[in-house]
Amino acid sequence: MDGRFIRSFGATRKNQPLTIVMLKIIEVVVLIVAGICFVSWQFRDLRRAREITRKQRGSEQSASMKSIEGPSDTYMKGGPHGG
Repeated sequence: MDGRFIRSFGATRKNQPLTIVMLKIIEVVVLIVAGICFVSWQFRDLRRAREITRKQRGSEQSASMKSIEGPSDTYMKGGPHGG
């Protein structure tokens, strides 16, 4: 066998732990970035849901206030005896 092949194979085996460490570091960084994106996306959805709920409650309250004020407003215009 050629001695250069054995030496080149040995050189790659020496660099292999460094490559594995670099891949692990890249993997951890990618997972951290993905986690941050996921959490920010969830908080954005939570804010949207709260805003939609707030708007729905406001429209329901205004509708209920109109329905409550409607008959009493008619009653006051007509007077207590309808005239």
